[in-house]
Amino acid sequence: MPLQLDIFPSIAYQHPRGETWRLMLQGRLTRQAPPSIGKRWLLHQLLRSLKANQRDIDQQCFQERIGPFLRKGEAGQRIFLRIGSHTLRLKRRTRGNGLFASKIDLPASILQIPGEEAGTWHPSITIDCSLEEEAITARGKIFLIPPRGTSIVTDIDDTIKDTRVTDRKELLAQTFLRPFEPIDGMASLYRMWSDQGALFHYVSSSPWQLFQPLEAFLEASQFPSGSMHLRWFQLRDEIFKRWRLLRRKSKGGIIAGMIDRMPQRKFVLIGDSGERDPEIYAKLASKYPYQVRHVLIRDLPQRPMEGERLRRVLHRCQPVPVKLFRHPDEIAKILYPEDDRSFDRSF
Repeated sequence: MPLQLDIFPSIAYQHPRGETWRLMLQGRLTRQAPPSIGKRWLLHQLLRSLKANQRDIDQQCFQERIGPFLRKGEAGQRIFLRIGSHTLRLKRRTRGNGLFASKIDLPASILQIPGEEAGTWHPSITIDCSLEEEAITARGKIFLIPPRGTSIVTDIDDTIKDTRVTDRKELLAQTFLRPFEPIDGMASLYRMWSDQGALFHYVSSSPWQLFQPLEAFLEASQFPSGSMHLRWFQLRDEIFKRWRLLRRKSKGGIIAGMIDRMPQRKFVLIGDSGERDPEIYAKLASKYPYQVRHVLIRDLPQRPMEGERLRRVLHRCQPVPVKLFRHPDEIAKILYPEDDRSFDRSF
């Protein structure tokens, strides 16, 4: 059965203890295999939840979305990383679900870190990964994050993509049956900020199994490229109605880890009011008031920010400013004053 190796877009940042960069490598190795009896039963239950007919099942959209959930993780494999003429072996083998993650310290000479010429920073490199005994390789992108500057940490679902997470049935239908649709105006806003020098990190509670459709959505909708930080799900998590519960965990920890690793950068946190983005961001703002520059919340009509919830979020975020918005135009100029039309690019 054929193997598939995926390398997820990640980051490298300058290590504080020397002239090295720490590369955060992550990916997944899977094998196409006939689904087990258990997976077939779980798939049947999911289709019942979706109320999907045979036409829905046969659509390319459903097949592409459900496929990674059905693939078998390939455990115990050794991964090799190649950058230019340099090859390194990862310390840890793939896990039972096929996922692997590694922190690798490399000198700037190997990463070919570019200089800052005329205010321009070229923030990514391409890497190749392969297996020890299998003729399989995969290519991925690593974003080189300078010590100083502005990082936009953005949610995906209902912030830049119409997902409707407040409605479980709609959430499932949008996830498995329908083409992904962007929120109007967000891509052009993000491109403008990218032109001003901001770098992007897509931190979402969406499953890693949807990495490829989400990456294709970001590219097709012309969002700026950036690192991706998703959540590992199993198909049974939805069957037992834990999908939305699992969505609430780990996002804050991922963002806190980025802020801790890059303490001189400024972070703008963007999310929506549909789930717990405001509460997660408020906790981060209270912990990192000097690194978090703004908290921007897309205010959803189906779950607006108001009353006691809004009061608590505003209080905890102090002194970090919070802005609620319904349309991107409302926040287009909030990150830079009229007399300073660019983000901090300084090193």
